[in-house]
Amino acid sequence: MTALSAPATAVAQPPAGIPLAAAARGGVDRAPTIELRADVISARSTTLHGGIALLWPVSPYLRAGVLAAGGVTSERVIRDGTEGGDPADTGRPTRASGRAELVVRFYPDPASAARWRPYGQASAGVLGVRGGGRGRALVSGAVGVEHSPIGSRAIRPAIEVGVGGGLRVVVALRAPLR
Repeated sequence: MTALSAPATAVAQPPAGIPLAAAARGGVDRAPTIELRADVISARSTTLHGGIALLWPVSPYLRAGVLAAGGVTSERVIRDGTEGGDPADTGRPTRASGRAELVVRFYPDPASAARWRPYGQASAGVLGVRGGGRGRALVSGAVGVEHSPIGSRAIRPAIEVGVGGGLRVVVALRAPLR
């Protein structure tokens, strides 16, 4: 053996940032992720939604997919003070609502062994409120943290805070769809 040749027992390692299991399947973990989530969106109106999302890996760092959610929206109405009304008097009519979004999620360190790993997210979609006419466009950005997999089903709890249609706060449970 010459000084320049490598030992015959060398094992090829995946590129940095790609988990070993993903590398064995060609570099990207191809299992889609299903997500159950609860959202609060608060601005001039407050929306409470339960939803489901399905995201597919685009690269080790990026997942993209769709989200559908439904619940209620409570819209604040301020009376104008005419006809003896009190200008501070508000009503909050509550109506059924739903939304659909396209979602892109970025993990800066997808192979992290940390208990909580950060991510950033962007989405675009529409919020429809019963009796509200046409839907309202939503564009949002958020940051969150996702827990490492728990149990045999590899469930990952997540917490997210963002802006888009108001302040958004989300709690979610994610798992690989197998």
